[in-house]
Amino acid sequence: MTQSPRTLINFAVLGVAFLAFLIFSVMRYAPYTGFMLGYDDELDELRVVNLDGWVETQGLQLGDTIESITNADGLRMTIERRHILKSSAEARQYYGNRSQRLIEIDRLYELFNHSPIVISRGDGTEVTLVLDRQRPISSLSLSFWALFFISLTAPLVSSIVWAWQPKKPEASLLLISGLGFFASCFSSVASIYNTDMFYIPLFLHWLIRCALDLGQFTFAVFGTAVLLYYPNRLSFAPKALKALLAGYFIYPPLRLVQWLVVQRLRLRHLPGVQRCRSL
Repeated sequence: MTQSPRTLINFAVLGVAFLAFLIFSVMRYAPYTGFMLGYDDELDELRVVNLDGWVETQGLQLGDTIESITNADGLRMTIERRHILKSSAEARQYYGNRSQRLIEIDRLYELFNHSPIVISRGDGTEVTLVLDRQRPISSLSLSFWALFFISLTAPLVSSIVWAWQPKKPEASLLLISGLGFFASCFSSVASIYNTDMFYIPLFLHWLIRCALDLGQFTFAVFGTAVLLYYPNRLSFAPKALKALLAGYFIYPPLRLVQWLVVQRLRLRHLPGVQRCRSL
């Protein structure tokens, strides 16, 4: 390794910056509705609890009751309590498994991704909204920012350690473990429940889920491998590391195949979506 620590640290910082850009790209990929729905427990209704000025000028008002939404492609969905969730505990109340929830989120992504949309209100009137804005940074919650910075800490610290000691195996293992920690936290960042009306397509959820599984596995395997060399190198460290590497490369494909099989079986039992004429 001929590069100086300063050069390697520069590459490390650029790498972490790219990871940060990746998170923001995912967050801003989702269509932005400009309004947020909340559930009124007393009246058993979904109401508009927050909205941007550009949405209000198009006719939607605070307190409006929402019944259904139709998009430009003719996709119509009745908006229910299960579509506006605040925690994983609430999700378990309305969905039998994760796949059902992700399929429903994918449908909502398709619904809001084809503008304009027509919102049917509880009083029988309709409002047409043109969704042509990207999600502003200000719409992201404090919990998002907290987890965002946590997710970047591990790869930044571990990459700087590796840059100063690139020839030491424990430094390399720590770097890989830090990247695994990022992948795991990144998946959690993209699953924050209280991000306003945040819906992304199924394929992106699939990638995030794979990143979560692989990130947790990477963090655990290579984090454990660090202890083989630090603070004192164990006599069986090379053999143990080979065994861990073998398991690392065998487990993810098997886990992926299992997930795909289960996903296919669940998809067969999910109900269809009502469609109506195009607008």
